[in-house]
Amino acid sequence: MPPFFFKSPVPTSLVQGFFIGSCHAKFRLPNTKMQKTSGSSFIQKRLILRLSSLGDVILSSAALETESSKQGVDWVVAKEYGAVLRGHPRIRKLWEFDRRENRGFDVWRSFGRELWEQNFTEVIDLHGSIRTRILWLMFLYWSMREGRTGPRWTVASKQRFRSWGFILFKKLWPKFWLSRLQVEVFARAAGGSGQERPNMRHLLLTEEFSVEALARDFQDPPRESFGGKPYICVMPGSTWPGKTWAAEKYVEVLKQIKVLPVIMGTARDSESVSLVRLLEAAGVPHESGVGKWNLRESAQVLANSKGYLGSDTGLALLSESLGVEILVIYGPTAPGLGFEPWRVGSRTAGSDLWCRPCGKIGHRCYRPKNKFLCLQRLSPAEVLPIVQEKFCGMPGSGLGRSGTVESGSVSSGSISLGPGVSPGARVYLWIWKEVVERWVLPSKMGVARIQAGSQAVQYLTALPLRVTNKMERPARFWFHAASAGELESLWPVVVELQKVLKESSGSSTEFILSAFSASAEKSLMRLGTALSEAGAHVLYCGLSPWEGHWRAVLKVAQPDCFITAKYEAWPDLWMSLAAAQIPLAILGARARKSLRIGKRLCELFGAELPRMLLLPVLEREIHELRRDFPASVIQAVGEPRWDRVLERSQTGNQRAKRMISYFAKLPRPWGIFGSIWPQDLEVWGEQLRQHHGTLWMVPHRTESEAVQELEHYFTKIGMQVLRTSRLPLDPAKSSEQLVLPKAATLSWTCVLVDEIGFLSELYSAADWAYVGGGFGQGIHSTIEPAIHGIPVASGPARAERFSEVQQLGGSGQLQILRNSADFKNWMDQNLENRERREVWNQQVKSYLGASSRAVEALMKFSKTS
Repeated sequence: MPPFFFKSPVPTSLVQGFFIGSCHAKFRLPNTKMQKTSGSSFIQKRLILRLSSLGDVILSSAALETESSKQGVDWVVAKEYGAVLRGHPRIRKLWEFDRRENRGFDVWRSFGRELWEQNFTEVIDLHGSIRTRILWLMFLYWSMREGRTGPRWTVASKQRFRSWGFILFKKLWPKFWLSRLQVEVFARAAGGSGQERPNMRHLLLTEEFSVEALARDFQDPPRESFGGKPYICVMPGSTWPGKTWAAEKYVEVLKQIKVLPVIMGTARDSESVSLVRLLEAAGVPHESGVGKWNLRESAQVLANSKGYLGSDTGLALLSESLGVEILVIYGPTAPGLGFEPWRVGSRTAGSDLWCRPCGKIGHRCYRPKNKFLCLQRLSPAEVLPIVQEKFCGMPGSGLGRSGTVESGSVSSGSISLGPGVSPGARVYLWIWKEVVERWVLPSKMGVARIQAGSQAVQYLTALPLRVTNKMERPARFWFHAASAGELESLWPVVVELQKVLKESSGSSTEFILSAFSASAEKSLMRLGTALSEAGAHVLYCGLSPWEGHWRAVLKVAQPDCFITAKYEAWPDLWMSLAAAQIPLAILGARARKSLRIGKRLCELFGAELPRMLLLPVLEREIHELRRDFPASVIQAVGEPRWDRVLERSQTGNQRAKRMISYFAKLPRPWGIFGSIWPQDLEVWGEQLRQHHGTLWMVPHRTESEAVQELEHYFTKIGMQVLRTSRLPLDPAKSSEQLVLPKAATLSWTCVLVDEIGFLSELYSAADWAYVGGGFGQGIHSTIEPAIHGIPVASGPARAERFSEVQQLGGSGQLQILRNSADFKNWMDQNLENRERREVWNQQVKSYLGASSRAVEALMKFSKTS
């Protein structure tokens, strides 16, 4: 006897009967009063109980496909779902109970009495609700009172142990304890093998789908059978918000596929109505059946479609029962609860969030703010490849459990490991996936960054880059930056490399550009645009894949060299580069802890390091790098950011130039406090009032509250503040200048620059500069002011991490200050020393050209790799 259900006659004890009615999923009593027909042991008259809902009624109809149901059965269903079973060839009588009109126990008792008088020999309860339990108790009572044997009672298991274990323990729950397909449970409860599946083709109006058939059978037929075009049915809505993916995301998918979308749903389905409106606004060809077709007409449309895309609703299950493969968007639920698609070609798409599943419909979602984060996190870019694979004939994702695929399994969930990966590496990647990706990254990096990493994998693995012979394709380089600062170092190298290769070969170079931090995304896009305008072919420009997915991406991309900056040392990245035999170049490399840890982990996992080119800034850094990486090629080339900063300062910002002209009459010297934080100002205190000249304050944060706080601070210490955002600075009045008040003195003016994008230009007009962050988050860029040959100061926080700080400190142009007394001494020593500024200007010129030296080393390294 299968463990999904029990079979027993109606007990002779009311206490015994109530106990079984409460615990029927776990207990089975011996069948001592089985009713038989003459000469046969088969039950003659059977009743199936399944009242709701549409999807569950369709799944339960698998019981009608069993051998024992060929003689016909009676079925009790709620009236609002009766249409799906009307006309089924194996239902002798359909008992439709109106739950809305007939409320109360008395009505149900009368209905139950009518059923009792039919003398059923077996009742198959596929619902297991309070209502059907009450009916069971009533049958028990009448059998005892009338002294006759009641029907045999079979109850299908709801698999509570399996489903609740999965909901509570998530991915830790053993796979062999996952819920079996509920359609299999229903079939076995009716005496079948479990292989029976629903068949709803009795709903079809006709087996053909032509203009004539539509005109004959539809009250409101689709125009010209959708023009004879292949189409998919789309159902975005659901009764439950936890099953509803946003209509805006459906639009992003549908406008990129070639098949015609047909929108399903009733006029009450707000998401369907919204999707139709958005598709019309976007100019996407579509057909709307919202509110037009009844159930049989909808079945006809579904049966002749290429597939179904949408929520986990009754229409999805109806599609499968009509022989159509589906792609279901999953939110709080997940494959393993027993209700996933059962056709081999069907798929599911869902984000690989650690808290999934939390239930079947999402009402137990624990998140108070980001309710249904699983649906928010699932992006169109993750769903699109699966839609293209299923319905457009394009390559797509691999198969998962029971022929389904979670979109996260490619991008943010499972980590694809090929042969040769050591057990240690597998443990590391498992920790990354199960701990870091599920618990740390969502809170640290945000949902948008998680989605971007998933999209990167989906996009890069789908690129047509499988020509690995270098002689058959252009040069291809992958540049990867950790954040915006590192991208500034890579930028001039990328531009110079494109220029050199174009001049030498005349062919277009292929670039892949990525960054780990979202802070670099806008700058990355500008770089990609600049390369495209220069004639390069940018294969990808966006945020990078996550650790654990590099192997699959690099196997497809196959760049000639992977170039990063400074401290990017991810073990999986390095191991994947080595496995694909792709050389690695690190610009601005230093013997930092991150590089040593990356190396130690690779050694611990038994993996080889990729062939490396290390390009430090200073000659004296070579020794330590050679000690840690003796097999690497090491060459000091300088800091390419000097070239980048010079380029930006020469280009200039028109509003910044206008601003400098407007304030030209303010007293000198001008001091720029760049990227300033409140912690920096706390150190200087009264020293600010003693300064003669004009202070320019450029805060790191330009939000309204932060700027108002700074304005209040300067006003409090007796300085008059001019906020640049409040000034017109009309470009048409280029000669307009600020008229100083009569009360102006030499120690009162503070220009508060509460705008962004001007700092580099402002440094060019300054007499000295203080770089913020040195008493808090960490020192910001000192190259931007230093390139203009002015004295520069900053606090000590993280100053030792930057090679340019050592360069500038050695020449005396930069001084690290630790208190307000140091600030006063530094001002006295440097403001009037013009000779030293000439020396600094000459030194700055020697720092330029690092980009060309880096490109030369990079090309030589690539040719020998």
